[in-house]
Amino acid sequence: MRNVTLLLLALALAAPASAGILDGVLGKPKAEAVDAAQYGALTHLIIVSGATDYKAAQEELLARVERGLRESGCWRLMGHIDAGERIHHAALKAPSPVDWDDEADVSSALLEDLPKRDERLGILILWVTDGRGPAYSENDGIYGRDVVAQVFDSATGDQVWRGHMLIPEDAGGGDARLPAADKARRDDRALSEYDLFASFFVDGLRHPPNMDSACRPRPGAEAPSAPVSDKAKAVVDPVERAAAALASVDAAVRAQAAKTLGQTQDERAVSPLIRALADRDLKVRAYALDALGELGSEDAVDAVAAELSDASKLVRTLAARALGRIGSPRAAPALEKLLGVETEPLVRKRAEASLAKVEPRTGMVDGSSLRDAIGGP
Repeated sequence: MRNVTLLLLALALAAPASAGILDGVLGKPKAEAVDAAQYGALTHLIIVSGATDYKAAQEELLARVERGLRESGCWRLMGHIDAGERIHHAALKAPSPVDWDDEADVSSALLEDLPKRDERLGILILWVTDGRGPAYSENDGIYGRDVVAQVFDSATGDQVWRGHMLIPEDAGGGDARLPAADKARRDDRALSEYDLFASFFVDGLRHPPNMDSACRPRPGAEAPSAPVSDKAKAVVDPVERAAAALASVDAAVRAQAAKTLGQTQDERAVSPLIRALADRDLKVRAYALDALGELGSEDAVDAVAAELSDASKLVRTLAARALGRIGSPRAAPALEKLLGVETEPLVRKRAEASLAKVEPRTGMVDGSSLRDAIGGP
């Protein structure tokens, strides 16, 4: 199962960038503590989604940033979804990262409806001001990504941290505008860019260049391995405990729970794993598919087959592989349908192998590790 992570990392690193590339191509991304003393005193963060015309890109990035911050154990967090439900702030427009001269306007609108203000509480607000990337070559060929973020001290309304990262329209020369037909390569590049942005902002928040560190153990802060609910901790039965952990706010915990359910070899794990296929986090869905294949229950055939139409080639690959491991002839029509439209070689290879296995006329043995699914060592 560890190879699910390896494949995710391979996708994320499809377009590697060195520090020199970041400085030259990405417009010198910058993060800094404006008030190092106050920023270093924060123990809690509320994450707020700023106004944007690129909601899908912003949601994707915020999910990655939140995950990285939770794993750091530096602050207690309220994620942007909870914040949006509990704090009805005005639609906040992004400041200019050139002079940040509208800082006071943002702060005023942000704090107006905040129910509690405290010197230990910071508010992180993030804007995707340009999110043209995954489909940029399908229309006018324009490319761009631009993200701005600020942290405010809730007690005073003062800006205590700020960051900005840009991939300009002409980034990378001709390679920045891939052919419209090459969707898989475009999507891989988009994923790698989300990870670049998330890593930059998480690292910039934890260790601003003008501070030794803003990340030190906080009394009562969430440890990386402890975001499981009290209800889950109280459950003794391993299947019930892992199933309860699938409701964790932390995607890393949910992914581990899916992996654990696959190892139980218990039929009761099938239903919660099927529900996990609807998880918004790619890694959780990947582990859930791998676990369902490991359990081998025919009850999962229809749910797994539905994932053959997912936009992610990783998900399609793992779904095809899981159907082969389950080995039910009921999966044959779905695999045949996929092969009629699929153009990605990695997915086709796995679908063909699985189809050969579920059809009675062959006895092809499917490998037991994800090496077979990804074609790697």
